Amino acid sequence: MKKILLILMMFVFVNVNGQINLTIEGIDSITTTHNGYEISRSSPTNLIFRYSRIRTALDDGYLLMAGDNNYYVTTATNLDGAQIYGSRFISTNTTPNGSLHGLMVGYNANYDIHHNYISTYNYGLTNEGGFPDGTSTVNTSGGLYYNIFKNNVYNIVNKGHDGTKIINNTFYSSLSGQGVFIGVKESDTGGLPEPYPGCKNTKIMNNIFYYDGSFSQFHAIAIGSSNDDTLAEMDTFGLEIDYNIYFYKNTTGNKPFFAFNGVTLTWEQWRALGYDEHSIILDPNFIDLEKFVPSTRLDYGTPIAGFDKGLSNNYEFIVGESPSLTTQSGNWQVGAVIYETPPSPTAYYVSTTGSDLASGNFQNPWRTWQHAFTNTPDGDTCYIRGGVYQSNVTVIMNEKHGTRNNPTCFFAYPGEKPIIDFATKPVPTEFHYGVRILACSNVHIKGLTGRNVYQYSNNSYCAGIFDVTYSNNIKLEQCVGHDAGGTVFQISSTDTIYVINCDAYNANDPYTEYEPGGGGFGYSWDQPNQNGYYIFKGCRAWNCSDDGFGGSNHGYIEVDSCWSMHHGFYLTNTVGSTGSGYKMGIRITDPKPDLNLVVKNSIAAYNKAVGFTPNDNQQHNRQMHIYNNFIYHNGIDHGSSSEVRFGFFFTNKTDSTGKFNNWIRNNISYNNYNKSNIGDYYTNSPFINHENNFWLNDPRVTDADFVSLDTTGMRGPRQSNGNLPYTTFGHLARGSDLIDAGTTNTGLPYNGSAPDVGWVESNYTTPPPGSNRPGLHDGRHTYYENKVVIIK
Repeated sequence: MKKILLILMMFVFVNVNGQINLTIEGIDSITTTHNGYEISRSSPTNLIFRYSRIRTALDDGYLLMAGDNNYYVTTATNLDGAQIYGSRFISTNTTPNGSLHGLMVGYNANYDIHHNYISTYNYGLTNEGGFPDGTSTVNTSGGLYYNIFKNNVYNIVNKGHDGTKIINNTFYSSLSGQGVFIGVKESDTGGLPEPYPGCKNTKIMNNIFYYDGSFSQFHAIAIGSSNDDTLAEMDTFGLEIDYNIYFYKNTTGNKPFFAFNGVTLTWEQWRALGYDEHSIILDPNFIDLEKFVPSTRLDYGTPIAGFDKGLSNNYEFIVGESPSLTTQSGNWQVGAVIYETPPSPTAYYVSTTGSDLASGNFQNPWRTWQHAFTNTPDGDTCYIRGGVYQSNVTVIMNEKHGTRNNPTCFFAYPGEKPIIDFATKPVPTEFHYGVRILACSNVHIKGLTGRNVYQYSNNSYCAGIFDVTYSNNIKLEQCVGHDAGGTVFQISSTDTIYVINCDAYNANDPYTEYEPGGGGFGYSWDQPNQNGYYIFKGCRAWNCSDDGFGGSNHGYIEVDSCWSMHHGFYLTNTVGSTGSGYKMGIRITDPKPDLNLVVKNSIAAYNKAVGFTPNDNQQHNRQMHIYNNFIYHNGIDHGSSSEVRFGFFFTNKTDSTGKFNNWIRNNISYNNYNKSNIGDYYTNSPFINHENNFWLNDPRVTDADFVSLDTTGMRGPRQSNGNLPYTTFGHLARGSDLIDAGTTNTGLPYNGSAPDVGWVESNYTTPPPGSNRPGLHDGRHTYYENKVVIIK
């Protein structure tokens, strides 16, 4: 397993020009040597270093050495055009007393360094120039943009470069000593002879400079330092500095200080030189001093072509993944973090600082969700700002109606996380709800979180943090519910309901199961008639005391690309199939005569009882299509009396209706508790059509068939667009016999000669033995045969 991961981290090949193409990603390293994580510079190399984390506790040295610190070396310029992005560089030493550098990238042109987090105390980034002839290194592309620099004494040191672009970065320091955010100066170190090459045509635009320390003359920008006015003036040749935000928390008027050739200048003196004409002094009002997300858009920048994609305001740095990015929209925003969309002048708004007596516009928002649900006109949009909203009553949306083409919308404000908390709600006498949607139609709810709807006794069952009843064409998207005393998402409607990219977790019924309903469900439903049409797509459920997904349906249910994990470990007095991933269609007696249930591309893993069961108790032969799912390590009840501990569990059918429309294809059931038949109970029923499944203890399935069987990260943050986080769990390893082993009778697209089995289709096929076919890829990494370097 480790060897596979290491191959994914680094791949190298030589292009037709003899240069080495080197990509390094997914590194999580704690460096213990002076040169830290060092990139070889012995040959001309096209370097991509991305999606990694480098840490150290040392006082001195480098975290990433991707360039030289000395003019007199033959390796200088061998990393021209290198790209370093999506990574973190962090010192864990809180009291360093040496000279610690984050990124050393000296003597290379056209560096492209963006979307990184750099907190290394001494030097954040050092970029020296002047090789090979002692003149300035000329940059015609690349730049330093959308990076976050935190608590570095010298954040960017740019020496001897012509054409450096420092765009849309966020700088923060709370250090008490002298320092500088950006230094622009001649390259007077590293062995270069005089006259030193200067910095020309530097552009410093759209940045945030925030100083929170006690040293009043911490310099925002320093030009030159040699006490030679001629050299310093050379550093100002073509220099552009404007459209920045400055905020010095502890100075008079919050004004910054600057330096020119070693002399400290005030804000007024600096601007008298012609710089920062359109820049302002403004508190960016960061939500916190770790991620540096402003509390609102900072629309004070100027557009710069080619630099329009910044960190989104819900970004996360996760090893092996890109932080989420957002393209500038509306007025150009400053800093590394940007919001997706400008506020709409015609929409309504809710804020934790608002008032229900206000008009509800952006400047004068409402205060409560209830007021917004009641007063937003049909067909309009209401944005709910981030923060925690306490509610001691059920919040009800009653008879709110849009149209199919113009739904009524309640959205989280872009990039923010509104949470409604019911922890202070009084003890109910019976059913307990959080947010209820009653008799509504054509409503779209996106990005809202509900929590803490408890069960206080056996008679106060939580019937839903989000409850949708007798409603039609309701879409719940990117909503989250957690810490429920029963069900998180409860649906009981007669028509169309969409639940897209939602999360439900920690649904824990601490008492004996209350009837009807009972237990802790992630997603539970009751379709009253055959017109019901429910779609669950891209949803997750975990840590529920009963089941992840389950309910009774007379209409149509579709579960597509969902994950259901680790259920059934809270109740100690239950038996049977409690703790299942998917338990669909409880005791139906009048099923829809045509297709009734579809489950595809989904995962059930680490559940106490069953991975998947239709739960129809040998009754009517429901029309169901179950295909391309991965059922792994279920039935782990750890001493419970449960006897139903399988991957798939189907009861024998006594009704032959729809025999050939009822099929199960391309599934993998592996390493579940009942390994004698891997939980595929009664799959030989004559009324179940099953093809190309890998179960029944199939010897062809082993751990080696998978890139990973580790669920780490699967419960972590979603991608910026709300999609499931990237994982290699259950992905088929290159060379697996399970690739192209499925039947084409599912309708799913596929690569190669036939579909793969399991929950995800690989983007490569198994090459014939002895073939040398370059460019095979698995969706994120490209493999070049015979040109891969494995780092051990």
